Amino acid sequence: MRTKAFDRVAETLGIDDRRAVTTVAREGVLALDEEDYAHSLDQVTNKMDVYGIVHRSWGWYVKLYIDEEVEGGETTVCSFHPPEFALRTKRQTIPAGGVVTAERKTGDEEDERGESEPEEENDA
Repeated sequence: MRTKAFDRVAETLGIDDRRAVTTVAREGVLALDEEDYAHSLDQVTNKMDVYGIVHRSWGWYVKLYIDEEVEGGETTVCSFHPPEFALRTKRQTIPAGGVVTAERKTGDEEDERGESEPEEENDA
């Protein structure tokens, strides 16, 4: 996990242990399923998929790149941090900043706009 990504996750969760922060990110990514899909982004020569998930009572923006040229596919986590904008997934809307209320955890609530604003970031 790169330093910038580590710092964002550590600050959000109020922890500074590298192993703990990496574990949180790994757990979040491994918990993703198709209902957490938000949209795809075309960045330079690659297409990346964006997901939103509630994990450990926080909302997270997750951007993945899947290299299908590698046998069996190889997934790279490009971003894992609280979303800067509300992020609409198939399951729910993850609020900007990642602060999740009990109602939002159910996936029954929508943001005021009823949609998400794509984030175009190249950091993790």
